[in-house]
Amino acid sequence: MQRPKGNDVRRATFDGPPELAAFFRNGRLETIPAGRDRRQALLVHVASRFERGREYGEDEVNRILQGVHSDHATLRRYLIDAGLLVMGGYGHSRMREQVFGGVTEHVIRSAPLAVLMVH
Repeated sequence: MQRPKGNDVRRATFDGPPELAAFFRNGRLETIPAGRDRRQALLVHVASRFERGREYGEDEVNRILQGVHSDHATLRRYLIDAGLLVMGGYGHSRMREQVFGGVTEHVIRSAPLAVLMVH
């Protein structure tokens, strides 16, 4: 009996899009794709690990991303550059932000796609 090829095994056990399976081993990202289209597909897949409409603290985002890839800082930077992660801060009181609004809120409300906000 012939053994299945490595990428066939990865595709069979991978819970994401089959075209990304080659970049993962045992559920963890081994290599961030160099090509823009594959990297974008990967980032959308990674962003799906976060619940839409929920705010995450930076430590929690780091823990989630560390579960995907050892270089969570690069992964986070790629997510931000792709517009899939928005990092905001509350430099003003919540009351002032409710009255006058804030840049972060504007970015989230006017984004053409789902965004993840971290504070």
